[in-house]
Amino acid sequence: MKKSGCLTQKVLKTCLTACLFLGPAASAHAIGAEDLLAKYHPVDIDNHWATEKLYDAVYADVVSGYAEADGSVKVKPNNSITRAEFVTLLVKSLGLKSDQAGKRFEDVPAGSWYAEYVRIASSLGIVSGVSDTRFEPNRLIQRDEMATLLVKAFSASVSFNGQPKPFTDVPDYWAKPYIEKASTGVVSGYPDGQFKPFAPATRAEAVAMLKNGLNMEKNAAPDDQVLTNVVLGFEQASLSTFQKKEYNRLDELNANYNTGFYHARVALGNKDIQSLVSEGYTVEATLKGQLSAHVLNKTNRFAAVELTGAIYQVTVTKGAESVTITKDSSGTVFLKKMPDEGTWKMYNVEHTNPQ
Repeated sequence: MKKSGCLTQKVLKTCLTACLFLGPAASAHAIGAEDLLAKYHPVDIDNHWATEKLYDAVYADVVSGYAEADGSVKVKPNNSITRAEFVTLLVKSLGLKSDQAGKRFEDVPAGSWYAEYVRIASSLGIVSGVSDTRFEPNRLIQRDEMATLLVKAFSASVSFNGQPKPFTDVPDYWAKPYIEKASTGVVSGYPDGQFKPFAPATRAEAVAMLKNGLNMEKNAAPDDQVLTNVVLGFEQASLSTFQKKEYNRLDELNANYNTGFYHARVALGNKDIQSLVSEGYTVEATLKGQLSAHVLNKTNRFAAVELTGAIYQVTVTKGAESVTITKDSSGTVFLKKMPDEGTWKMYNVEHTNPQ
């Protein structure tokens, strides 16, 4: 391997921040908060009881954090969530659509940021308001209300036929049947056997319950080949791009195959590669492994695929100097079904052998 100190440092930095088959483990703990990635690195969800589900929701663009004055991003998982916020989260996450008018609530102004989501949810029978004329969008949503909305929203895709949990503090009232259905997999209570139906729900609880519901949707899961085609398709298309030196296609491939955190991650790598190319460098890649992919789990809207054999030899050249590295980017790829497009895209990758 021919190299100079300057070339080696530049190339290694770029190769370790590039696209799928060049990139390191997609971990919020290992990557600096570059502008493209800042929204995916909230500073307040590590060591939280819902950490895993919160990160997954953030990476998949199910949940967005708040930008702070110091440039950091916070999810604020322990904050309460309003009725309007939860209905918006529910409608967006499930990709719900409706052409019907829905109920008219006097406290839901036309043009408000949540009006369209309330319209959709009400037209589908998911929400009915606190009365015939009021929705109370800014009131904090209670746990019993959230359980009810989740059961109604998932009624067409989840059977809720498991054994209900015998909560000790759920009275015989309008929400009890919904709480019982939700307790079969969507909601959980507290160690003392209580559900606390009238307590305000937190943002973390909302995300956790929503993710539980999404994980139970399996009545319309895609064929395995649909998912493996996405993973292998991006690998093969990216490899071809480097072999043909068509670096101007990298962003197009990223848009076609990736979303959420991984789209931002790949965009950053593409930017570095294109910077090298603009300075006269040539980046080439050769597949050294045998690409293979199989589905680990899948639901109607989310899936995980194991990618193996993604071993590449990458060579960067400028003039008489060159640097070659070998990168194993095999690992678990996480995908989501895009609500508007109906296609599947990758939103996170956890590499087996991060370097």
